[in-house]
Amino acid sequence: MALLILVVVVLAVMGDVSGSPSAGLQPTGVPPGTTPPAVPDQQPPIAPAPAAGGGQAPAPGPGSTPVCVSDQDEARLRVLVFNIKAGQLAGGMAPIARLVASSGADVALLQEVDRGTARTGRVDQPSVLGDQLQMAWGFGRNIGLAGGSYGTAILSRYPLKDLTNVALPNIAGQEQRGLLHATIVVDGIPVSLYNTHLEAGRVPGLRQAQVRRITAIVRADPRAVILGGDFNAGPTTPEIGTVRSVLTDTWAEVGSGPGDTVPAGAPRNRIDYAFHSSGTVVAVSSTVLQARLSDHRAVLSDYVLRSDATRTCVDLPPPLTTP
Repeated sequence: MALLILVVVVLAVMGDVSGSPSAGLQPTGVPPGTTPPAVPDQQPPIAPAPAAGGGQAPAPGPGSTPVCVSDQDEARLRVLVFNIKAGQLAGGMAPIARLVASSGADVALLQEVDRGTARTGRVDQPSVLGDQLQMAWGFGRNIGLAGGSYGTAILSRYPLKDLTNVALPNIAGQEQRGLLHATIVVDGIPVSLYNTHLEAGRVPGLRQAQVRRITAIVRADPRAVILGGDFNAGPTTPEIGTVRSVLTDTWAEVGSGPGDTVPAGAPRNRIDYAFHSSGTVVAVSSTVLQARLSDHRAVLSDYVLRSDATRTCVDLPPPLTTP
């Protein structure tokens, strides 16, 4: 963008000197739904994002005039976090799809999602939502359930890449939890999306161990980061404090009021969160939606994504003189 501006400036200046006049969000394709491989033993290495250019002004030639333009590109991203309780209280996927659509979310991080379980009619829920919303989708299987799978899902208006699901620390007899990860590119800015549903607090120390694993993974990620999910922990708990040592609590930064999400009928506790990294990601707003389609309420957050400022320079030629 900066280079294009400079080309226009150069043409304009040349036109003025010679006396002749100078000339005065792309849609993203939606790929079919993709399913991640089985839960890996560890998070695969994440390639670093390309470094943004920060060029110095070139040395001007004889009689030339250096002109530089600083450009900081911005993009917007709207993220929905919602524990859908497998659509059991909503009467299926159609009301969930309508909520996602009406929210205008670019990304939806969903918890308690079924694929092919007997309890929800063998419906492949992430696939159905992806088809109805024309969004890319990825699913993280955490346990087998009723002849199918149960876990978390990501829906996105941008193509999903690098889809993985990391098994979080657990002990025998407890439900396996996971950290679903995917990357998207929003107007040239790479973003890592993380989605999780943590242990309900029945085993002392287990949820904190899960949080430590998550923060270690996130800390090593060079991209802009959005982490969302059902953390089963209130804002003053040690677990949320650990996450806040690495990421910013979006609601605490830009939300208004307590931000309570459970129980859906009369919320009195906040256990559903969106977190974001600093620098590239700037929180704009966060809202708890009023819809009662689950035993949780959904959280909708808006962000601005800012690429690193770049400085592009060119030399204007010396002015022409008339003999």
